[in-house]
Amino acid sequence: MPHTTYSHSCTIASFVNTTNITLQEYQIDSIADASGKTSLVGTFSLLNPGPGDVYRLNRIAVIDDGMWHVCEPAAGESLPWQLAGCRYALDRPLRQASFRFSWYCDDRDPLHP
Repeated sequence: MPHTTYSHSCTIASFVNTTNITLQEYQIDSIADASGKTSLVGTFSLLNPGPGDVYRLNRIAVIDDGMWHVCEPAAGESLPWQLAGCRYALDRPLRQASFRFSWYCDDRDPLHP
C-alpha cells in the first residue's frame, strides 16, 4: 500500500459503510471498431461513503453477461488513483450493476495514523 498525499484514513467506519456504495450516474454506449464489430463501454460515477470518495470510471469496456469482470479502461483512460482494483458485473436484462473495489488509504502515514 504506497503512501500518497491522500487525506482519508482507513478507520473501521471506512469499511463498515462500504455496503452502501451508491451509483450516482452511468452511461453505456455501443461503439464500433474499424471492422464494424461493436462493443459496449460504460462510464460510471460511484460514491463510496466509507472514505467519502467518488470513483469515476471512464469508458470501461463492459460485457453484460452478469459475470464478474476486471474493470478495463479504454485506451487513454485509467482507473481513479484511489483504486487498487475494480471488478464489475453487469446484467442489463435484469437491470443490475454490481461493483467490487479495493482502495488505497493513508494509515501508513505517521502524520495521519
